[in-house]
Amino acid sequence: MPAIFLHACCCLLLALLGACGDGRSTSATGADADFEPARAGPAASTLVVFVHGVLGDAVTTFGADREHNWPVLLASDPAFAGQLAVLSLGYRSAPLAGGSNVNEIANRLLVRLRDKDVFRRYRHVVFVAHSMGGLVVKRMLVQLQADGPAELGAVAAVFFIATPAGGADLADVSAWVSGNPQFRDMRGIDANTLLQAYEDDWQALLRARPSQRPYPRAFCVYETRATGPFHVVPRSRTQAGCDERPNAFEADHLGIVKPVRRDGVYEYVGARIRRVLAGDYLALQIHAQLTAADDTVLPPDLTLRSGQQFALRLHASKPAWFLVLAGDSAGKLVRLYPSALGGQQEVPAAQLRIPASAKEMLQLDHAVGVETIYVFASSASRLDLPQATAELARPRPGGTAWLSDELRKRGLDIAPKRAAPAGAPRQVSFDAASIGAQAVLRVSIGHI
Repeated sequence: MPAIFLHACCCLLLALLGACGDGRSTSATGADADFEPARAGPAASTLVVFVHGVLGDAVTTFGADREHNWPVLLASDPAFAGQLAVLSLGYRSAPLAGGSNVNEIANRLLVRLRDKDVFRRYRHVVFVAHSMGGLVVKRMLVQLQADGPAELGAVAAVFFIATPAGGADLADVSAWVSGNPQFRDMRGIDANTLLQAYEDDWQALLRARPSQRPYPRAFCVYETRATGPFHVVPRSRTQAGCDERPNAFEADHLGIVKPVRRDGVYEYVGARIRRVLAGDYLALQIHAQLTAADDTVLPPDLTLRSGQQFALRLHASKPAWFLVLAGDSAGKLVRLYPSALGGQQEVPAAQLRIPASAKEMLQLDHAVGVETIYVFASSASRLDLPQATAELARPRPGGTAWLSDELRKRGLDIAPKRAAPAGAPRQVSFDAASIGAQAVLRVSIGHI
């Protein structure tokens, strides 16, 4: 009797899990075919890739049909003004028959994406993965890290929608009656050494993200409602490797990836895609060059002379507000930007020339020594110029060394990367530091 009951439960479970693809193991797209809802325009810089879960398909997992689903809604969303291309990947996943395991699916889909050259064609690639599809994406990106680390840099974010990072108890039951190895791969992590290895690899990938470009960002979403009598992926199985607190939505395992526009899940994902497009997850970085009157770049090893003229060109990794001060060896600071000479700033900028007019130049003083330019930038908010200028320009003993000490206390250490050897000719050096939306750059200009 217990065996008969177990078999009945398994059959019911497989029928319900078939709802990952609305109860169909094949769709109009075919088992291994992709679904591209609309051709993106030339302005599309970001590709959003949907990946379905076990027993799903590229179309009906995410909606009712080819005209009414999440990929179609996103591709036609006017809020993104044609910036997004959308692709939904498909692979075979049958209730009872055998098929590819998670690793094999990940390898096949990765080859498909690389053959399409998506990691080079698009500035950003974003994955939206449902259920087991999240495990496939994790494995895919670990493989990409090993085979094409430069391409991995294009993957900006992954949304794990009801992904069983810790396995699924119901998969333990399904593995009894199904020949599909995907169920075995999703068994509970405590007794699933393969899933343990997959998760360890994923955690290592997250730890290896560079601090200045911490991609891919990982976001986790889980369901709060049961699917029939079962809670397919509870909160406790979704919380591995998330950059934000896992977010709950009032939906079951199937409906959570079938939103309408302005639905909670749709808005949650859309808001974070917009932040990717805006560069909000990247630390602000600023670089500088000194240029001559003809706009040629002055090399850092060039020996400059007192009274020599130059312009300062600034480049930021994303639009920012700037404050630029110049200091002499006596500790006196003057504001170069914004100013009558340097120019004014009404909107955030990614590039600046100081002075603003190409006919104007800055000039080194006539005393031998080192002059210093400090560049402060913020991509989060406009700098409070009156307060900042009053504080920084206040006369202090000991030159401008105090300013580096104050910045270091705030985590912005701009100590020189290496000290100049004794007797070396005076040269130009650039030392920068950044934390999130704040950055500072010190330009030391030695002259004879």
